[in-house]
Amino acid sequence: MSSNYQNLEKQLEIIPKILKVALQLGIGVGALIIIIYSGKVGYYPSGLTIGDGLLFIAVALSFGLSYSIVVLVLFCTAVLLTPFWRVGQFAVLEIYKLWLKIKRSTRQPEEFKFPPLTSDSLGIAFIGFIGLYFIFLSYNNDPEVFLGLASSVFLIAICYLFYNSLNTSEDDTESQKKSKKKVQLIFVFVIYLIPIAIGKFQGNVLDQTMRLIGVRSDTAIVQFDKDYQLFVNEILKEKSQKTYEARILYSGLGSSSVLQIGDKRFVVPNTKYSLAFSK
Repeated sequence: MSSNYQNLEKQLEIIPKILKVALQLGIGVGALIIIIYSGKVGYYPSGLTIGDGLLFIAVALSFGLSYSIVVLVLFCTAVLLTPFWRVGQFAVLEIYKLWLKIKRSTRQPEEFKFPPLTSDSLGIAFIGFIGLYFIFLSYNNDPEVFLGLASSVFLIAICYLFYNSLNTSEDDTESQKKSKKKVQLIFVFVIYLIPIAIGKFQGNVLDQTMRLIGVRSDTAIVQFDKDYQLFVNEILKEKSQKTYEARILYSGLGSSSVLQIGDKRFVVPNTKYSLAFSK
């Protein structure tokens, strides 16, 4: 009884340590994402406080959520295209066999097979169709994004093929099963990282992250203090405008915000403007 109590006590002692590490990791990842976004916008905030650490954690969680959704959609798209991959794999395998015959090689190519798309995969197929829609939509809007998405789906499919080729069987020893599971975990990790490494849409995910936590707003109506309003009107060559349609590129961090009105960007102290509407 006392032994069980001691084990429970030790486990409870680990929880604060895990929370501390998670907190520090969240702040670190959030700060890194903020730095990357600051470089994208071209502004680094000043006047940060300790309380902004909570916002860093929110940034990390928001980015993780947005990016994980992207990975899930691309993975489901890769699974949806399984019939296409199977045909492509068959064609490549036949060409390779022909090449071996020409070389008069007795080597037999190892065959890997994509798992068939069954009725149990209807949910995955539905999400995959959504992914296909956005991929084709990006073809006209941004060819670079289309290329990044298509490349990500292709590479995810390849990793998915190798992942399934490592399924354990009854003939495997315990060490073989452990080795296969470790390699499978590596493939899962690679699949998760492929979109951010290959895709050309990291900026979109980053912008969405900032929208979710209120750092960025693409549609806003702002009003400036009288002294600052004169400065803005002079830059925009306006005479007596009082409210402005603006994109808020950076707010909530530090003592200033970055606003874009038309093609002009302004670094405005937070005390010099107010929001009438934001979306």
